[in-house]
This record gives sequence, structure tokens and C-alpha cells, in this order.
Amino acid sequence: MEDLTPFFISQVPSTNSIPSFREHFEQTPLGVAIWTYLGYAILVVIGQIRDFLRSIGIEKIKSCTEPKLPVRFL
Repeated sequence: MEDLTPFFISQVPSTNSIPSFREHFEQTPLGVAIWTYLGYAILVVIGQIRDFLRSIGIEKIKSCTEPKLPVRFL
């Protein structure tokens, strides 16, 4: 007996033949995690100190600016 299944249907893979994709990540070392959080904490503390110094008037420059150069035309 001849197979009467159309060609395009016979080429579709069944759901059982598709391999499942599952990502796997390695565990983060504890020392790396601690140093990362410590670095962020230090940055936050430095930012808070700068905000405090600006509020009481000690720090005047609020951002980095270009120096004022004289305009020269050739």
C-alpha cells in the first residue's frame, strides 16, 4: 500500500523530536558577590557625601565643564 501523506506534512518534525533548550548558569562565587555589593555601597556613600557637601555650600562645581578658551578665527 502506498503512503498517501502529502510531502510537506511528512517533513514537519514531531514535537517529541525537538530537543528542549535549557540554559544553565554557574553559581556566583560568594567573594565576588560581596566585593560587588561593597563597591556599590562605597559609590552610594560617596554620592551621599557629595550631595551633603553641595547642600551646605562647600562643593561649588556641580559638574565637569569645558574650560573657557578665547575664540580664535584664522
